[in-house]
Amino acid sequence: MSLLSGDDGMAMSKVVRDLVAGPLSSHQLLLVTDDEAENLLDVGWILASLGPLAPPSVFSTSNSLLHIHYPTSHIRGPLLATIFVFHNDPNTFLDLLQTNQEWNPKYLVLFCLNDDVNTTRVISQPLVQRSERILMLQMVTVNEKLSFKTYTSLPMQVNSRGKKLVKTPLGTWRPERPTTLESIFPSRFDSFGGIILQLSSWCDDTPFLYYKDGQCTGENIDALTIISHKYNFTFYVQDKPADERWDSKENGSWVGLMAGLMYEGKHLAPNAMLLNEENRREFDYTYPYQTEGFSFLHRMPPPLPQWKNLLYPFTTTMWVAVLASTMLVVILLVFLLHVVQHLHDPISFALKVVAGLLHQSVDMREVRASWARVWLAWWWVSVIIVLSAYTSNLIAVLTVPVYPKTIQTVEELAAHSTRVMMLDYGNFVPGALKTSSHPALAALGHKLELMPYDSDAMYDHIFQRMEAGGYAFLEFSSYLFYLQKHYNFTAVSYIMNSQIYSSLLVWFLPRNTPYTPLFSHALMHLREAGILSHLFSQHLRTTIKRQDKNKAASGGGQLKVKQLQGAFILWVLGLTAAALTLLLEFLIRYY
Repeated sequence: MSLLSGDDGMAMSKVVRDLVAGPLSSHQLLLVTDDEAENLLDVGWILASLGPLAPPSVFSTSNSLLHIHYPTSHIRGPLLATIFVFHNDPNTFLDLLQTNQEWNPKYLVLFCLNDDVNTTRVISQPLVQRSERILMLQMVTVNEKLSFKTYTSLPMQVNSRGKKLVKTPLGTWRPERPTTLESIFPSRFDSFGGIILQLSSWCDDTPFLYYKDGQCTGENIDALTIISHKYNFTFYVQDKPADERWDSKENGSWVGLMAGLMYEGKHLAPNAMLLNEENRREFDYTYPYQTEGFSFLHRMPPPLPQWKNLLYPFTTTMWVAVLASTMLVVILLVFLLHVVQHLHDPISFALKVVAGLLHQSVDMREVRASWARVWLAWWWVSVIIVLSAYTSNLIAVLTVPVYPKTIQTVEELAAHSTRVMMLDYGNFVPGALKTSSHPALAALGHKLELMPYDSDAMYDHIFQRMEAGGYAFLEFSSYLFYLQKHYNFTAVSYIMNSQIYSSLLVWFLPRNTPYTPLFSHALMHLREAGILSHLFSQHLRTTIKRQDKNKAASGGGQLKVKQLQGAFILWVLGLTAAALTLLLEFLIRYY
């Protein structure tokens, strides 16, 4: 073991001071020392020499650090730099600290004060490799002169002999040279050295991952391919998880895609998975690249009877308003004119005013009072507006079927007799619904039926049940849209406006993966450039089969009798009323 003098301790203190005052000047500082280094390092002199430039700092010994809890956002944040100064072999301490899953400083400086310590083993420690940026300084003595060698770690790259560059030299620390944060913390993952990343994936996630011509493709596969070309890696796509489960936690253990990351050594899960409170605590994740949720697919209810087509352009309230205003105008006008100018036939005049609703004209010579003419002029202007609205809406009603009000909110669905189906593939939604504190969501959870995920015919069975009525289908929104198109169910179904558990789509990685920020930034750039939205639309269009059958009814075309049967019914009613009137007149005249 090296014996250090007071001058050596001052030299080490100056190096720490130069780091803090230079490239780390904009960062808060966490300084950790072992017992030997605590005696050698002059922390008081470091702070005094910095003066007002001293950053907010926390000092701790290695033993104390094991028992102190620091907020995750602080330890892993970009504003904190951690300097660990050690004289003795720190591997036992690092092994103990490794159980703390929150320990993952972005900027980590390892300062070794003993050239007898195997620093290659230290920098290879899994705990050390969690950090995104690593700088190691190792004290060396050459010709009785003290100097400090600097290293970083490039674990994905190899040298000409095929050896991994776990400990890569950067040169000798020279305080007289200007240094920047980037120069002492070079990117560790500019190249992955051609390694093969193992994906925890499921190629049944249209349009994100799906099979086409025997190959797994999709929006996320294309995005990952672009990233792989930039960072020099390839990837192996898993067809589906062995347990055919998605991403939930069952009996305290993760299943499906998350189990691949947690227990099977997979590197990345690129499927469309929502970020929630549970998975964000136990896994790394990228910046969100899209928002999604879960939606409900319903069968359209039968259209309303077509013999009522003449009534559908207006609501009941509108019909009441039109009839009431017409009666009020006619009765008041006829009464006032009869008082003022003594109408010879008030009933005939009233019928002529009402006829204005049918675009029938009225001889204004019968109305001599100026105020009455103004009254009628404004009344007919209002009538023209109402008739135009009725005629325009009637055209639409006659050519497109009118449906009753559909279920559009989770509250309406919870109160309705419709039951809900969902495939049982290990998603978190069924459990979340049943334990939800929201009354409507809890009610949906209790009437949710999980269908077995067992064969390609499972969707045929689901759509047959929906065809029979009484069921809604719950699924991921994008995938539900694809299924609706793929199974020619668009014309007879609709997707509810309300979504549940709408959240952010991210890619997941194992906890404390040092290259998580690299994938985050890459996805962000693809999103900002519009590439992800283009890929999403392209793959969604590719997977939707164009079908001519069961297309929704559209405007135009020849009108059929059943569409105008209301007019014929009205005509028959008119003929019946005329016949009854004729019979009544005949009886009055001759009897």
